[in-house]
Amino acid sequence: DPVTAIAFTADEALVVLALEEGEDSLLELREVNSGKVIQRFRSPDNPATELVFDFRQRLLALSGLKRIELWDLESVETETDPSMISQSRIWQKEVKSPAKMKFSHKTAKLRWTEGMELKEIPIRPPFIEAEVWTGLEGSKELENFQFDAAEKILALTEKGNTQIRLLQPWQNQVLPKLDYHHFPVVDMFFLEKDQLISLDREQNLAWGNIKTRIKSSPRRKDVDSLEGQAQKLFQIYKDQVLLYTTSNPDRARILERNGKVYHTLSLSSSGAVKVSPTGRYVMTADEDNRVQLFQSVLHQSSEDYLKKLNHYGAEETARRFQNQLPENSVSSKDISWKDENKTLKILEESLKVAETTQQWLEAESLAKEILILDPKNSQAKATLKRLKDNQDGLILEKGIKLLEEKQYAEAISLFKKISQDSPMHPDARNLIASADRDVQTALSLKNAEEQIRIGNWEGASIILQQILENDPANIRAKQLLEDAESTYFWSRIENTFYLVLIILLASAGLWWLYRKRQQLGSVFFNNNEEPVSLKTFPNVNLKEETPDTPSPDENRFTETLSKTSEFLNLAKKRDFSGEHATRLMDFEAEIKIISGKAHEPDADFKRLNTQLMVLMQTLRGLKFKGRPQQQKQKSGNKKKESKADQQKENYYQLLGVKPSASESEIRKAYHQKIKEYHPDKHQTTEFEWVREQAASMSQDLTKAYETLSDRSSRERYDATLI
Repeated sequence: DPVTAIAFTADEALVVLALEEGEDSLLELREVNSGKVIQRFRSPDNPATELVFDFRQRLLALSGLKRIELWDLESVETETDPSMISQSRIWQKEVKSPAKMKFSHKTAKLRWTEGMELKEIPIRPPFIEAEVWTGLEGSKELENFQFDAAEKILALTEKGNTQIRLLQPWQNQVLPKLDYHHFPVVDMFFLEKDQLISLDREQNLAWGNIKTRIKSSPRRKDVDSLEGQAQKLFQIYKDQVLLYTTSNPDRARILERNGKVYHTLSLSSSGAVKVSPTGRYVMTADEDNRVQLFQSVLHQSSEDYLKKLNHYGAEETARRFQNQLPENSVSSKDISWKDENKTLKILEESLKVAETTQQWLEAESLAKEILILDPKNSQAKATLKRLKDNQDGLILEKGIKLLEEKQYAEAISLFKKISQDSPMHPDARNLIASADRDVQTALSLKNAEEQIRIGNWEGASIILQQILENDPANIRAKQLLEDAESTYFWSRIENTFYLVLIILLASAGLWWLYRKRQQLGSVFFNNNEEPVSLKTFPNVNLKEETPDTPSPDENRFTETLSKTSEFLNLAKKRDFSGEHATRLMDFEAEIKIISGKAHEPDADFKRLNTQLMVLMQTLRGLKFKGRPQQQKQKSGNKKKESKADQQKENYYQLLGVKPSASESEIRKAYHQKIKEYHPDKHQTTEFEWVREQAASMSQDLTKAYETLSDRSSRERYDATLI
């Protein structure tokens, strides 16, 4: 049966082959090194077109003509009952056409194309489907997709479209398209440092930078002999050794960066080839359906792959990968020194490939290792001599590597060593200019981040806009600019909100003062005939000009003065026997003096308030004798005394209003007075006489108000005053 798809596990220990068997797919799980079959299982009525393994565990995704399926092969072994293997299929979905699938390295999710949409599900229940991207108006059906290593940038291709769409799906932001090709793009993959390698239908390859949008393409010497349409692209070693497949005829071509083709392999179908995750193995099924396993001399080192696995949290895969490593790895870092002849042969083979692909640093390292094993090795010596003659090329490559590591100063220093007569001098100058731009951009970004940190959003926006003028594709600058503008906008909204809030509070305070102006002003007004009042103090004239905004100390002094005056009034009325008359007169004189000082321009209200507090405390400490017993008098004498009391207890004076006052003025004066003398207000005082006097004043005020608030009773009372 023809092989239609192949997939390696992430630990490179197992491989799954999909064979077409009528309308079904027969899946064989095999061991890589021995090729022995571990188990077989079926996907009924669903011919497979693509197989993909998860990075962290043995989860297999199958894309067929009718369904997408997810299989959990962790527990599948040789002894597993075939009838039970169907239970390993943990999820499936009907589709109208075969989908392109990939597992996320950063998140535990499976993603696939479906029409104009890119969708994803978690790889563990519940399998809730979500949209990653939906095509814009006028978009075509998706052909392929690829995320960068950080999964911030998504590259998309559409069927029949020559451009590569770039976007940031999580920010819903579309970036400028890449127009590297003149024919529809069929496949691509990301390298590190924003590098994207793409393949179009006519077998044209492009090495491009998604930031600068500049590409380079190898000059193919065999372009006239190329047949078929390109289908898939695989990475074997960095960006130097690649493999791509074609259909009609079904072929696999292995070539290096400069366009030289190493091998051309016949396939049973365009999907009958797969490169292992490190590039160590290439498995194919030829036109006779014979499965073959090739081992690449150049591939990702075991150490680098283990770091990658651990970085993405695939510790179990890393353990399995380490356990199945061969004793003699192709990588010079994995050399087993027990078999020097075999190791030397591997190193010499690797050295040839490194020189052919112009990997000068790799060639230098391999030559030195060969000379450790065989100090007289002519091949290694010849390589080092050629490298010395090609010193500029070696310097250029070292400098490029330093640039990738963002060691700009060291890279520029190396590039300057290339003489002007060297054919590589123009490349060195371009790289120096590029490094200078990168340094300036990095410094500007750092400055912008500092401006954002201190809250200078406008300054940060100006810096970032200048960066984007020189480098429109700078993703970091775009993100910072978006954050700065958004934060600046909301900070202005917040400042405006607080300003409005302050204005409202100030307006409310002014309105409250306006409503309470008469009540607050009453502190400065009282009847002239009362023993102690502010009007009896000649130095206090409320009609004079006063500051628009009294200080807090002045407000406290005014309040204390009012309370002390009222307290003195209570004390004088309570002193029936006159035992404290002299002291009370002294207190009254002292209050007048303090009030006079308050009228001075440079009055110290805080000190004056303290003096009043001492006076009031002294008043509180006075003790009075009980009320004298009433003597029996004749009824005629009682009437005269009552009339005298009426003359003394003038209701108008008691309420602090004029005899011509209106009913509303009398009502307002009563409410203000009763608040001061109401018994409930003095319940907490420690002196009984204060409570008694407050109750007496409250009764007198009530009687006065009842008399004056009624027109007929007020007329009768006014007649007694006459």
